[in-house]
Parts: sequence; structure tokens; C-alpha cells
Amino acid sequence: MVGEDRRALAAQLRRLLSWEIRDEQDLTLWYAAAQEVNGWLKAPRSVSVPRELWRWLAEADLRFADPDYASRQNGFIQRYIGELESAAE
Repeated sequence: MVGEDRRALAAQLRRLLSWEIRDEQDLTLWYAAAQEVNGWLKAPRSVSVPRELWRWLAEADLRFADPDYASRQNGFIQRYIGELESAAE
């Protein structure tokens, strides 16, 4: 993945990570935004991402219901964003 792609993905993930999900409507909106990231990742580019990212994009409802699970998944995504940003420099 080139630096520009890493920065773009990091920014998209940071936006989703900062999204506070308080109710079902927030969850629906989060999933709509996550679909945009899915589309970006599936576009032709040299992007290789860990399977945990795909899981994170698909499991917001589980994080909403289980704060401990949310903490573990979000911790991984925070570290992954840091890796993307470091590699983009």
C-alpha cells in the first residue's frame, strides 16, 4: 500500500473509531459509513489489510452490546491506525 493510500485509510478508520454509537440509529449510520470504507478497500489498489479490520467493520452491533469486546476491537484498530500513519511517513 502506498503512503497516500495508508493515510487515506487511516483517516477513514479514525473517523469511524471516533463515532459514538448511542442508539440503533447511530449504529445504522455507522454501518453506512463503514460500507463506504468497504467499497474503498475493494477498489482496485494494492491494499492488504488484516482480517481483524474486516471483522471490526462488520461487528459494530457486537461492540455496541459488549463494552469489553468493543475495547479489545477498538484497541486493535487504534494500533493499526498508528501503524498505517507511521508507514505513510
